[in-house]
Amino acid sequence: MSYDRNINQWEVIGVDLGEAEKYLEDDMGYSKKEIVEDLKGVNLGAEMSKFHRCVVLLAGKFNKGDSILVAPFSSYKEGDDGIEAVLVVDYDESTKKFLEHKSTLQLTRLRSVSRQRINKHYGFFPRGYSRKVIGKLKSMLEGNI
Repeated sequence: MSYDRNINQWEVIGVDLGEAEKYLEDDMGYSKKEIVEDLKGVNLGAEMSKFHRCVVLLAGKFNKGDSILVAPFSSYKEGDDGIEAVLVVDYDESTKKFLEHKSTLQLTRLRSVSRQRINKHYGFFPRGYSRKVIGKLKSMLEGNI
């Protein structure tokens, strides 16, 4: 079933990114139905899998079709503050609608996802953080990171 509401830039949504190949068992004879419908597809190598909260990056007019460009959140780890290509997001009053703890927005893990993978809407990413995302992405694209 496809997520049919309008999706706007800076919305935080819940996305099922599918199963990781490493968790599949050998010789199980998975059917196409099991891979597509039950596992929501298969991710290879270091591709993110399972359920993740994500930030929608493009303006609403680019989100009319089936694909939505997102940046996924991941758990904060010691040392993440020093990585230029991630944005550390604190757990506070402005983020508690969609975070459960301090997290990072993975700006090198951008992903186009089908509306069929979206299963929750959390609200909007705070403006101060969205400005930081724009700055980091711009620096990355210009080769300054």
